[in-house]
Amino acid sequence: MEEIIIKSNGNSIYNTHKFIDYKKKDKCCGCYPSYKDPECESDCHKPKPGKPPQAKASLVCGREVNRVKEEDIKAILEFPIEPIFLLEEPIILARVETDLSCYTDPIVSIDFTTFIDVSVDENVVGIVLTFRLKRTCGGREYVLKDYDFTRFIQIGFGPRYELKDSFKILYCDNPVCTNGCCQYTVELLGFRLIGTGRFVEEIRELVIDDSAIRAIVQDLC
Repeated sequence: MEEIIIKSNGNSIYNTHKFIDYKKKDKCCGCYPSYKDPECESDCHKPKPGKPPQAKASLVCGREVNRVKEEDIKAILEFPIEPIFLLEEPIILARVETDLSCYTDPIVSIDFTTFIDVSVDENVVGIVLTFRLKRTCGGREYVLKDYDFTRFIQIGFGPRYELKDSFKILYCDNPVCTNGCCQYTVELLGFRLIGTGRFVEEIRELVIDDSAIRAIVQDLC
């Protein structure tokens, strides 16, 4: 790359041709805070020796952990004869792990989607599914938010009501005092029937599958 510099010398003006390696000029390796590398256009802000360079942003894809069917839920119900059904142990639907060690002040955007298919008897006109988003860092769990998926079920063929829909979570997290790996999980806590139905047997079919989760990590600094 050639740079033309115009200089003035008394009454005369002349050109000076100077070749500049811009790749080298923009390279700021080995710089430390408050130190200006002569080969760089601006001050370099690099971590101290021995620490990895800070990443600006990263996309992390998680995975589906469990697919849910009605027989799975009936086997672990804590209160099997109530309009509200809680699970003895939450079912983990999906998880994603993020490494925050290279970030000074990270912000994490969680994107989760899943597909829900429900068929019930005529005594049930709707269902409420309760999901939970959690973060686990250094062995400590944090409940970020609970979500209720509420839908009324349209009538189908015969004495059955059917519902097919998707559920999505978008959550922005700013973990404080966290340095290392953090895991984000989405769980199914339980469900509630809407209508006169009171028994879990009135659920003919309940499928939760094709769960997907991802995290976008960015440094605020």
